[in-house]
Amino acid sequence: MLFPLLAFHILAAPAVSAVEQPKIIDVSASQSHVLALREDGSVVAWGWNFYGELGDGTRHFRPGAVQVLGLSNVSQVAAGSVVSLALTSEGTVKQWGFISHQPLPPHGTPIPVDVPNLNGVISIKTDGAFRLPSAPTAAYGRGTIHRSRLQWMDSPTS
Repeated sequence: MLFPLLAFHILAAPAVSAVEQPKIIDVSASQSHVLALREDGSVVAWGWNFYGELGDGTRHFRPGAVQVLGLSNVSQVAAGSVVSLALTSEGTVKQWGFISHQPLPPHGTPIPVDVPNLNGVISIKTDGAFRLPSAPTAAYGRGTIHRSRLQWMDSPTS
């Protein structure tokens, strides 16, 4: 398994100058990568990046923090084993990395994309490779597992 080699990088966060960078207010880590939410609503990431889970437009390993592209007004982040999620203050969800619900180029998408037909979300969570946004009255997901990843539905299920 490749992931134990990353443990040092996850536990030893890259140095960030408090003068030059916004304060980090939330962190989510998986066995492969780390997401850090800044107080200005931007997101940085570091770690393995085989599926594009860092969101920097590449698939290169990054031992230090890199900016996740195209994100603003983020209120929460969640790192799955090979997928990343961001909840915006508008209640929409962005995802990048390995996304099982849509056709993608090989090895996932390295930039954040909208989760289709998903609005009014108040919280996001991940559990390993699973990702399940929660809304006040509904949970979204197909309810079946395909290759160890929960797939999205086009409409909510109660």
